[in-house]
Amino acid sequence: MYKTYQEAKIDCPEACICREKVSGMFFAMPSKEGAILGDTSEFAEAKDHCMTVEEFLKAGYRLDVGDSFINCFGQVVEVKGENVDTVNVPHEYDNRRHVLRADSLEKPKRTEVEYEKCNSEHAWQAVKEHEENKNIFHRNESGEYPICGYDMHIIGECVIDGELYRRIETEIDERQEFIDAAIGYSYFTGSTETELILLENMYDSGKFKLVN
Repeated sequence: MYKTYQEAKIDCPEACICREKVSGMFFAMPSKEGAILGDTSEFAEAKDHCMTVEEFLKAGYRLDVGDSFINCFGQVVEVKGENVDTVNVPHEYDNRRHVLRADSLEKPKRTEVEYEKCNSEHAWQAVKEHEENKNIFHRNESGEYPICGYDMHIIGECVIDGELYRRIETEIDERQEFIDAAIGYSYFTGSTETELILLENMYDSGKFKLVN
């Protein structure tokens, strides 16, 4: 039994994948032809459990060596070094191919954190927002932003001083971050369209990346 469709299909690439309705677990059968399922199970399809390659590429992701997808014929394909560039070029049939495994999907999203001042005029307003979103912070003398919690004394003082903040997280665009870094650490100025296209193509090739 498998927790996800992807796990089942990767482990049993030639099999027909089915799903138990109650537990939500997946299992494999040799073939769909002649198979009879009870009322508690159903056939599982890639389109219901996987992102299409079209959606994947439009979201800014890339398939890398070792990743795998299901092609138009239902076959599991592992990305090799010799075809890594080809599979990342958009095709008209990408909406019929489905991503099974991709390292880029498993990496945690990188975010940039900022703190925005709240406009709460009364402590109860800040408490209400904190109860709903757990997102009210105050700025201490060290310049740090600890969460307020429910300390009405701290919240009241911060409302008076105008030192209540919301935490804003923005996902970092790694493609743009690469371009900005390349401009900052090389002879590129980013002032011409040709340079920007060159930097975009360098990132999209998958052969260049930022190393932190």
